[in-house]
Amino acid sequence: MSVIRDGAMRSAGSIGALSPGDHVILITPTERLPILDRTFARPPRSDRRGRDDAALGDFAFPGDVDLTSLARLYEIPIPTASEALTADLFLRRHLKGAPVVGDRLRLGTVELIVRELADERIVQVGIELDPHPLPYFRKDVIRIWLRHVRSLLRARFGG
Repeated sequence: MSVIRDGAMRSAGSIGALSPGDHVILITPTERLPILDRTFARPPRSDRRGRDDAALGDFAFPGDVDLTSLARLYEIPIPTASEALTADLFLRRHLKGAPVVGDRLRLGTVELIVRELADERIVQVGIELDPHPLPYFRKDVIRIWLRHVRSLLRARFGG
């Protein structure tokens, strides 16, 4: 075990007690990692239903984040008609029924997840960067693209 204090690496025996701002470096066999996790790691926060934050995505964003910004950041394909929407509006438009915490919507190679609601609005959205593989032709994906095609046809031919 070593400690980095004030930018310098020191042996654990030379520093006495740990101080705020110290960084501890431990090298241990893989089978001992669960013991270290129980000792040093903070358990993930849980919501009222007992779901860990980890189950609600790798990262979180406010619901009013611009969908185009997320799309650029994570290279997510979004329909042109949805570019002006917030993540909240996009999810509410494409989820079946009223959103509930934990609802997921696959978008390209990621999933957007409802993390927090206030009234009917989605105030926090999670993003799962490496979701479980799913069949390519899921109903929610098809529904999003069908709405997009319908809006293009209406714009072109009236309707």
